[in-house]
Amino acid sequence: MSRYLVDFKATFYLIFCLALTLTTQALGGSIISKVPSSNWLLNDFVLVWSNTDKALQIYHKNDSEKKLWSSIPNRSFVEAGHAEVDYTEKRGSFSIKEKFRWTCKNQSLDEINLVEVEEKLQLKGELFNCSKKRPKIKYELTFKVVQAGHLQFKLQFGRKDVTYARIFLASHPNEKFYGFGEQFSHMELKGRKIPILTQEGGIGRGRPLITTIVNWGSRGSGGNEFSTYAPVPHYISSDLHSLFLENKEYSTFDLQTNRTVITVFGPEVAITGRLLHGNSILDLVTSFTEYSGRMEPLPSWVHQGAIVGMQGGTSFVRKIYKELQKRKTPVSAFWLQDWEGERKTATGSQLWWNWELDRKRYPDWEAMLSDFARENIRVLGYVNPFLVDVKSSGKQSFQRNMYSEAAAKGLLVVDKNNQVYPIVNTDFAAGLLDITNPETREWIKTIIKEEMVGIGLSGWMADFGEALPMDAVLHKGSPATFHNKYPEEWARLNREVIKEVGGEKEMLFFSRSGFTQSPGLTTLFWLGDQLVTWDRYDGFISALKGQISGGFSGYSLNHSDIGGYSTFKLAGLGLSREKNLFMRWAEASAFFPVYRTHEGNMPEKNFQFYSDEETYAQFDRFSKVYVALSEYRQKLFEEAANLGWPVVRHPAMHFPDDKVFINLPDRRIQFLFGDKFIVAPVVAKNIERRKVYLPAGRWINLWSNQLYDSSEKGRWYEVKAPVGEPPVFYQQGCTVGQDLRAKLIAAGVI
Repeated sequence: MSRYLVDFKATFYLIFCLALTLTTQALGGSIISKVPSSNWLLNDFVLVWSNTDKALQIYHKNDSEKKLWSSIPNRSFVEAGHAEVDYTEKRGSFSIKEKFRWTCKNQSLDEINLVEVEEKLQLKGELFNCSKKRPKIKYELTFKVVQAGHLQFKLQFGRKDVTYARIFLASHPNEKFYGFGEQFSHMELKGRKIPILTQEGGIGRGRPLITTIVNWGSRGSGGNEFSTYAPVPHYISSDLHSLFLENKEYSTFDLQTNRTVITVFGPEVAITGRLLHGNSILDLVTSFTEYSGRMEPLPSWVHQGAIVGMQGGTSFVRKIYKELQKRKTPVSAFWLQDWEGERKTATGSQLWWNWELDRKRYPDWEAMLSDFARENIRVLGYVNPFLVDVKSSGKQSFQRNMYSEAAAKGLLVVDKNNQVYPIVNTDFAAGLLDITNPETREWIKTIIKEEMVGIGLSGWMADFGEALPMDAVLHKGSPATFHNKYPEEWARLNREVIKEVGGEKEMLFFSRSGFTQSPGLTTLFWLGDQLVTWDRYDGFISALKGQISGGFSGYSLNHSDIGGYSTFKLAGLGLSREKNLFMRWAEASAFFPVYRTHEGNMPEKNFQFYSDEETYAQFDRFSKVYVALSEYRQKLFEEAANLGWPVVRHPAMHFPDDKVFINLPDRRIQFLFGDKFIVAPVVAKNIERRKVYLPAGRWINLWSNQLYDSSEKGRWYEVKAPVGEPPVFYQQGCTVGQDLRAKLIAAGVI
């Protein structure tokens, strides 16, 4: 018996030692230091080094309980080494593999100096036990207040062979993380590893069968749960602190149970970021957008009604316009993406990427625009940073071959052999504008001014921006540092056009790709190409999540294609937009900054607003709802410009202590429209009732005027939700809600 007891003790000891070893490895390396415990004040930030715990902590002087930076006691808080990243690109989607060649996990902290002249705190030491050939790496970590409320940190090594660096921060199991730009799968990211690389969203994004088929057919463009057009290396913690990186290089945020691991990859890498302090999530959004930039109010004509997305040529557009006139449907603009012509591809209807008016498709263009102008209706177009060789591709009619012009001038991205880099989109290849070249920027700006603004367009979709290959050769710089910056610069270029033609108050463009500073550069975002489905992977629910999550990172004016975009159907099989989906998506979109339709890539397969009497009526009904919200929405636009706050908000922004409201499952998704309305979209087919959660308060149903009393605490209700009456609530006594209801009654909507 005793022998078995000894064996048991030995086995337990071995297991304990193994667990301890694994835990130590998971937490990173060890740290040694003889720097005495002390603290320093940098403006409003207090930095504390404890040599007893071997830990660095940072907090705001007015709130010592809230840690903005907290390293793990007795563990290293920086790491570096050499890594290679393999990027495989397919149609703008990237498969990423990280290969770590050598790593320096253990850290010494040798000195901490306050550099009074520069008002910065400087930490110096070494990373050691890297490899036999590289026993040590010197590092320097500095902290400096660069503007009120922004504590900047910089981690530097000064060595070309250091191609990745890490920072480790303590966390706890109950901490929640919001942000990271537009996230389409998860709005709270604890327990996830978030890659920060702008790319195509993909088709399916992990949805069973569809993603598999897409990956098989196009060898890797199906996407995954974290693929997004607009990632941002930025988070807001439920503990009311925020961190973001200024880096443009590819990075990852590993949000583990008890720690956060931030990794940046790149040549001669360094990490630069900022810590932010705030008293609320909205305070932190305001602080972050001081860096990212803020979105200006859209032109006043946007509030007049729907932006009608159509294609098909002059006669078809006039036909639909006549029907909308008869119904007195509020319309602010027609968005004619095929103004430059349409081509048929394996995925349906796509555009000729040669930026001149196709007068064969749109005869009598000027007369059509003149008729629209009499009704104060604008016309919008489409452009992207690609060019197609229209001559070799078989376009029948064109005045200029812009691809040939750009290639001859050396304005396109090239490969290592100095040949135009062919970037594949569905079944054709295109050249990508090299906007690191000043000549390219001026050339394409001139084209937009002459060929688009010059023919009367009041704005356009500024599509793409995510597909710069990581092995391309640029006029200036490296794709490793410019890939994520490309969408920012593409937006900047379009913004410059509007400014240079004097259209700042009257024109807009909408972007799908973005990065950290995109909010200060674009005029409007849209959420890209969702499937024409309800699902949480890449359908309606995913669009709602992208809309809500982007608001944490400054994407305050955003919207989606009503009904989704990506359709594929052959011999009666596949996916196409159903009527009920269009009806429900239209309802939610009336509470977005912009109410805009899209026919999708297979217009003839999809239900459209003009498909039958019911879709016309629904489209008209919620265009009127959109118009009725104009005055309130304008105030939200001003909040976005002045404070960075989003129009569509996550419940945590106003009800952070309501654990139910901030953790709603996908099938129960709800959002706030500003701070006055709770919107609970119907996100399943043929549903006439849905469960709604109302936080503490007395709430009025917009449609029925029924009172729901949850004044003691939040409660679930099952409410009627017929098509045309999505659950929308405002607090009893709210004048904005009362005014909306009165306007809808006057308009005959209620």
